[in-house]
Amino acid sequence: MLALLCLFAICGAALLGYNRAGSTRAHRPAALLFLMLLAVAFITVLDLDRPRSGTILVPKQAMERQVAELVGAISQPPPPEG
Repeated sequence: MLALLCLFAICGAALLGYNRAGSTRAHRPAALLFLMLLAVAFITVLDLDRPRSGTILVPKQAMERQVAELVGAISQPPPPEG
């Protein structure tokens, strides 16, 4: 997971640099905004990937309720066609 995120960040920065290399005008606000959004996505995914030590907490009951609903939907026979 971490390697894929690093690859995504490196590719995004490389594409930004390639795009801006031929330009004579500096687009610092756009580059900074892109890199900040990339960092926020990186931090959010890493935080969600570590449920016990992250700052984003998802209640366990909501996930258990969803699993119960899915199991209930799978165990019911399909309605007859006709």
